[in-house]
Amino acid sequence: MISPKFFDLGSKFVIVLGWLLVVIGVLKIIFYLVGEIRPGTWNKIKSPTIKKMLTGKVNRLVFGLGGLITILFGLGSIGIAYLIRHFHGLD
Repeated sequence: MISPKFFDLGSKFVIVLGWLLVVIGVLKIIFYLVGEIRPGTWNKIKSPTIKKMLTGKVNRLVFGLGGLITILFGLGSIGIAYLIRHFHGLD
């Protein structure tokens, strides 16, 4: 049988990584919105590699939607971790 301490540490780890995914998703959406509201903002970046990394490689809308999916995935993993904690009596 798996130790309750394993579930405790594992669920805390998943919760922290889930919040990290939420922050990354929010940043992606912010980069998308800045690019849509002020189109010339990213032209100041001279490195094409960094520009593609910050703004998406091809389509900015797909990049922004990817941020939304990242947020949803992060929140889902946080929710599942809290359910695991609840059912194992770790609350």
